[in-house]
Amino acid sequence: MRKRISEMRTSEIEEVEKEKEPEIKAKFAAVPQQKEQKRITEFEDDSILTIFVDPRETRSGVATFLAKAGVDLKLQNLGVGDYIVSDRVCIERKSTTDFLDSLVNKRRNLLEQIHRLKTEYEKPLLIIEGDSIYGQRNVHPNVVRALMAAIAVDYSVPIIQTRDVADTASLIYVIAKREQMPNKTEMSPHGKKPSASLREQQEYIISALSNIGIVTARNLLRRFKTVEGILTASEDELMEVEHVGEKTAEHIRKVLSAEYRE
Repeated sequence: MRKRISEMRTSEIEEVEKEKEPEIKAKFAAVPQQKEQKRITEFEDDSILTIFVDPRETRSGVATFLAKAGVDLKLQNLGVGDYIVSDRVCIERKSTTDFLDSLVNKRRNLLEQIHRLKTEYEKPLLIIEGDSIYGQRNVHPNVVRALMAAIAVDYSVPIIQTRDVADTASLIYVIAKREQMPNKTEMSPHGKKPSASLREQQEYIISALSNIGIVTARNLLRRFKTVEGILTASEDELMEVEHVGEKTAEHIRKVLSAEYRE
């Protein structure tokens, strides 16, 4: 039976953070279920929850706790957010260190990330994980409060604080269960469809390809002018675009030309 995340020992948290990414990925495919393990929550049936996870999050430890709880984790480069639990809910996870870094590092614009979350998902959520965010990094508490107020009030994005990776995993699990049970439906890792301009819809279509972020999508559209131009471009032509290497070009061609199979 799956192990209750909240019952995992503190020592397991330290072990989780030492695991390497390849080992974590292997666990996604097959997570052993030990007989003595308890359920994370009680289900009326044995339906499996599905969560899309950005590969960068495999180092955090949260994904491993979710895998141990029996969640079907699907690795995918997400253009925005870290965890997608339904078509409408996308979660951005920040450690307290990451959150404070966004205040002192101009290259890490948290509000821009929040804006993109709000644009693409109906119910975005920010999780701040760790000890108190006040009194650290020589950042005045009022500066921290101002940023949190902007996120919660100006962008209408809820903020939830958690203690550690196990607490974060428990929260994500509960949210996923609320979104997917009891009437579980297939979900897309690409958020809501835009109802805005033609340009944004073109960007949406191209950025829907895995490994293609919004910046690369715009570069491709500038180079080939139309979505159709990108669809018919050769690998060599795709590689002429900034940020598109051999592997990315090969992947694009494979996705666009491979036969669809049930």
